[in-house]
Formats: sequence, structure tokens, C-alpha cells
Amino acid sequence: MTASTPPHAPRHSGLSALQVGLLAALAGNIMWSLFPFYFRPLSGINPLEILDHRIWGSVVFLAFWLPFNRRWATVKAALRDVKVARYLFLSAALIGGNWLVYIWAVTHDHVLQASLGYYLSPLVAVALSWAILKEKQNRYQLVAFILASLAVAAKMIMTGSLPWIALALGFSFASYGLVRKRTDVGPMSGLFIEALFLLPLALGHLAWLASQDALSVQAGLAWPQSGLILGLGVVTVLPLYFFNTGAKALPLSFVSMLFYTVPTLLFFFATRVFGEPATLADVLVFAVIWVAVGLYLFGQFQSKRPQKPAPKVA
Repeated sequence: MTASTPPHAPRHSGLSALQVGLLAALAGNIMWSLFPFYFRPLSGINPLEILDHRIWGSVVFLAFWLPFNRRWATVKAALRDVKVARYLFLSAALIGGNWLVYIWAVTHDHVLQASLGYYLSPLVAVALSWAILKEKQNRYQLVAFILASLAVAAKMIMTGSLPWIALALGFSFASYGLVRKRTDVGPMSGLFIEALFLLPLALGHLAWLASQDALSVQAGLAWPQSGLILGLGVVTVLPLYFFNTGAKALPLSFVSMLFYTVPTLLFFFATRVFGEPATLADVLVFAVIWVAVGLYLFGQFQSKRPQKPAPKVA
């Protein structure tokens, strides 16, 4: 029971606040992991149009969600603060780019690279925090980033091509997190403002497609795909809500560890469900990345351990 919970409050069928937080965070991560099953049936649609529908869907859904949760004041305050609005404008561009690359990857059978991108993301965040924010990192986390960099370089040498999808997803998501750290705006309110900034571009592109008779709806989109298009706002917001609910109740280091369920499940789905081939280069790269992730998580736990007091000098 938390300090803010009265003695007579319901305990979710006997579950503690920590257990509820764990279930909520896991639910959010699993929902994110299942996105390929949602987007793959939309493979015949232009990824940019899917992004447009995801943006307006998020705006509409959150426009109903935020008043229900009494978050309009947060949105108004953020938009009035020029500095915060600028950061959110930048984060909107980053998350919009991340969504577009991810949609393209899933609809073009590159889920394995998407998995690699989200394994890389926290490691890239370590490097960006060190380089830009001058945050101190322990040696385990720095070694983890170096290992990840060597793995990507090795893949380039072995395959002769740049894993641009993985790098784009890793850097865009890490940069997004870095920018959002500079704003004191909640995830739901922030997402609404970001989608609002992207909305004119999305609606403008949809209008242009309509003028060219190239809109998927005009082409006689079947009902299952139409339903998936209409549900894009819901599936964008719900995982964030569950993950944020869990993150509030769990230690940050544990939340970071849980995040790796997303790329792990993506790796499983790519190789075992969607039949994407894993070459020797892929296997070696993922093996090194997994070692790097282990070092990164170990470094996080080490940094959270209480330091022993220095011995007193007589």
C-alpha cells in the first residue's frame, strides 16, 4: 500500500501495488511487441499513409482521454511555455520518424532489424547522455556501448551493407528519450502535443493522396484493414498508458530491464513466426549485443547499490 492509498482502498484482488505495477509494465511491453501482427496486414498500404492515420487517430483518442484524466491543464501549460513547446516539437519529429521507419520495417519484412534497433536504443542513450548531457556513466555501460558499436561495424563488414533500419530506430528512439528528459510533461500529455504538432502534415498528406485518388480508402479498402486503420490511435496510446502505470510503481533499473522483453519478442517473432532468415552475421551480432545488454544492465544495478562509507582515518 502506498502512502497515497487510503486504508479502505481496494487492493486489486489481493495484489500489491508493486505486483500491479509489474503486470501493467509487462502488459505495455507485450503490446508493443505485438505491433508487427497489427501492421503486417496493412502491408499493401503506403507506410506514410499508415503514419498519417496513426497521428490523427492518436490526437482524436487522446482528445477524449485527457479530459477524462484531468490533463488539459498540463497540455495548456506546456503549450504556453515556449521552451517546453520547442522541445516537444523536436521530440514530435523524432517520434514521427521512428514510427515511420518501424512501420516500413514491419510491412517490408524487416522485423529482425527492428529488434536489433531496440536492443541498441538504450546503449545509444548512454552514449548520448555522456556526450551531450555530460552525465557520468560507469565503465560497464561504456564498455557495453563500445561492444555494440563493434557489433554493428562487424555486420557492415560481413554483409557489405549498413543496417540502416536498426540504426535509425535505435538513434531516433534514444534521441527521443533524451529530448523528453528535458521537459516536465507527462507521457500522455506529451504524446498528445507531439501528435498535434504532426497533425497538419498528416492531414495535408492525406488530402494530397485524396486529390490523386491514391488514398487507400478510395481504393476500396477491405473491412479488416479499415478497422485496423481506425484503431491505430488506440493501439498507440494503450501500451504507453500501461507501461507508464507500471513505471510509476517499479524501480527505474527494473523498468529498464523489462523493456528488453520488446526486442526479445520481436527477435522471436521475426525468426520463428515470420520466417525471416537469420544469417551467421546476424547471429554473431545479436550474440555480442546480448553481452553488451547484460553489461549495461549490470552497470545499472551497480550504480544503484549503496556505496560503502569511506573508512575513517584516525
